[in-house]
Amino acid sequence: MTDLSVDALKALADPVRLRILDALPRRNVCELLCNVSELALDLKLPQSTVSRHLSVLLKANLVLKERACRDVYYRLNCPELNTVRRAIGQLGLGRDKFL
Repeated sequence: MTDLSVDALKALADPVRLRILDALPRRNVCELLCNVSELALDLKLPQSTVSRHLSVLLKANLVLKERACRDVYYRLNCPELNTVRRAIGQLGLGRDKFL
């Protein structure tokens, strides 16, 4: 597993970040994109909490951001999430090496 996948797994280990991922759109459609204020309102969390967790998700490359005027909008990085899903699916397949 690559370091990037390890960072992604660490980012996924927090229930608040999982809630944020669930709230974010999967496609880059203007009407669906969310900014921090909208996410905080939807999730009933302080903006600072959402912002802090989004920075972890961005660092792990699980979320993409796009600036439009003053606002920054977020969406899922589906290709990276699929890579992490495949990496999780591979866990245990090389088990014989350790026995």
